[in-house]
Amino acid sequence: MACGCPADLTSHSADDPSALGDGGRAGLPPRVAVAAPCRWVCGRSFEEIGWTGFASPRLLERHGLGKAGLTLGLVWAFWHLLVDVRFNAGAMGTLWPVEFAVVYLATLTPYRMLMTWVFSRTGSLFAAILMHASFTGWLLVLFPATSVAQSLAWQAVFALILWALVALLKPCPQSPQRGLWTC
Repeated sequence: MACGCPADLTSHSADDPSALGDGGRAGLPPRVAVAAPCRWVCGRSFEEIGWTGFASPRLLERHGLGKAGLTLGLVWAFWHLLVDVRFNAGAMGTLWPVEFAVVYLATLTPYRMLMTWVFSRTGSLFAAILMHASFTGWLLVLFPATSVAQSLAWQAVFALILWALVALLKPCPQSPQRGLWTC
């Protein structure tokens, strides 16, 4: 059993869209449909114990919110490098560096900054786990692209939205005049 899910339900990767049938777009096999939410939350729980439970408080204390969030975001993006190489580099060919830059660097960095901001205000590891799980899950469910070009365009727009949200964050409660990057 993994997180209360029988092993046979989690035998296919819930993180790999190809395991979801029809390229992850439709026709979810029942065992994947049941296992995916469990795996998303459980997998993100263990990952967030490290990112948010261990690294965030230390980086926030040493460097402040902006630098801590940016550092965690960049490291988190590169943390996914091997997974992306395994699942995408062969299929993407020469476009793979662009795909990695758009899908991982440009998207995960601001999302981790948002997660760090939420953690700095709430102190909640559970909120980070839910943010991480929902990010992964909803990308698989709502991903509208049917081609490489559409995928990159959609992810670029999504990254711009995330960066805009980061730019709109309210200043730190400790010093309202300083803003996100200096507290």
